[in-house]
This record gives sequence, structure tokens and C-alpha cells, in this order.
Amino acid sequence: MQAIIPEVVPAAVLVQGNVLRSFSRQAGLLVGPVFAGVLIGTAGPAAAFGFNALTFFVSFVAVNAMRAKATTAQVTGSILSQIGAGLRFTFSLTWLWATIFGFALVVAAYIAAWTGLPILVRDTFAGNATIFGLVTGATGFGELLGALIVGQFRYRRVGVVMYLYTALFGLALAGIGVSPNLLAALAFAAITGTCLVGFEVPWVSALQRYVPREYLGRVSSVDMFGGSLLAPVAPVVGGAMVAAFGPSPVFVAGGAIIALFGLAGLALPAIRRLE
Repeated sequence: MQAIIPEVVPAAVLVQGNVLRSFSRQAGLLVGPVFAGVLIGTAGPAAAFGFNALTFFVSFVAVNAMRAKATTAQVTGSILSQIGAGLRFTFSLTWLWATIFGFALVVAAYIAAWTGLPILVRDTFAGNATIFGLVTGATGFGELLGALIVGQFRYRRVGVVMYLYTALFGLALAGIGVSPNLLAALAFAAITGTCLVGFEVPWVSALQRYVPREYLGRVSSVDMFGGSLLAPVAPVVGGAMVAAFGPSPVFVAGGAIIALFGLAGLALPAIRRLE
């Protein structure tokens, strides 16, 4: 999808196009489960599966109706050679590879901390599954809010903005762990969601602006791979740490790692110069 958007959205409104994509995705994640629950309760599971199938058909019609800009770029060579070309291009730009593979640590720290959320809700807030849902829902609300906010501004120093949002995200994640009550935890969770979008939209827009079209799909794949590099082991490490130290210290440690990474990234000239 990252590679498709520049083909159908004018460059002048590329950021707004990415904001709309983020907003629609988060709105679907919030409204979808509620609508599914109502549909299952009133018409049964078969109706829910049928409606889900219908949405795929509607999506097909919508995608088929899009008209991409003509391109003359030709993809040649084997799959391995294309992967190699994507990796070579990624490592040719410091801001690109540093962010992609640095965020493997950010994602891992976030997942590890979030592993302790059910225990934090139970032990700190005397909550149940409903309270857990409220906290996770607050993150989604923050992402919707972030989608509305980010699209209203034009940032000159995109790299600085992305990494400041990353540092703030880490501080908010740590804040969840030290929240004295549920209301504070909900507020911090909403801030994490806003910061996620605050990073994501300018990051995706930077990829679409500076990566040539013939490399964009491959670099986007490298981006997904790099971000999930440590994800498989993060829940295991997070669970062990929660068992040993409790959920609050794990949230604080994960948030501190992310905040320090965000601030450290600002020391790179390539990040500070990214516009």
C-alpha cells in the first residue's frame, strides 16, 4: 500500500493522503469489532462472515476503479537480485537504514512492555477484561486523534519531528507503568497512539518522497522486515521480565529504551537534515 499511494495521490497532498489512510484504518479497527459484536448478537456468526466477505468484494471494486499514473520503470532480474537491490538502496541512505533497523528495538521494547498490560490492569487498577479493553481502546482513540492533528501541519524537519514523537512515545509508555490510577493510564495510552501516527505519517511520506518508485515496494518490504525483526522474541522476553520484576518496571524500562533511542537518533546529521 505504501508503494501504491504515490501512484494515485498527487505529490502536493501526499501527507494528507497518508493521514486519510491511517485514519480510515484506525476507524475500522475501532468500529469493526463493535459492529461485528452487534451483528453476531442479532443475526449470528454466519451473517458476520458473509458481511466480511462482502467487504472484500467492495474493496476489490474500489481498488479496480483506481487509476495509477503511467510508469515506464521495468522490474528485471530474479527475486533474489531484486531483494539485493532493495537492500543496497536501503543501506545507501543513513536515515533510511538507521530508522528501519533501529525501530526493531523500538518495536521489541513496546511489545515486551505491552505483554505486561493484563497483569498491570489486574494488580494496579483491580480491573478486568473490560478495563483492559478500555486501555487498548484509548491507544486507538489516540491514533485517530493523531491522524486529525498530523494532517494539519507541514513539517520542515521531518526527521526531527519523527524522532521527537518517538521519544515522547517512550515517555508515555513509561507513564502507563507508573500511572497512579486508571484515568492517568488511559491518558498516557492515548498519547502513545497519537505519537505512533505522529511518527508513521511523516515516515511513510518520506519514503514515498525520497525513494524512487522502482525501489519503493522493495524498500517498504525491508521496512516491514526490519520493524518485525525482534518481534518474535519480544513477548517471551517481556513475559519473563514481568514474571521476575512485575509489569510496572517493564513498562518503565521499555519506555526508557524507546525514549533514549528517539533522542539518540537526533544526534545523527542525516536524521536532522531530513526534510
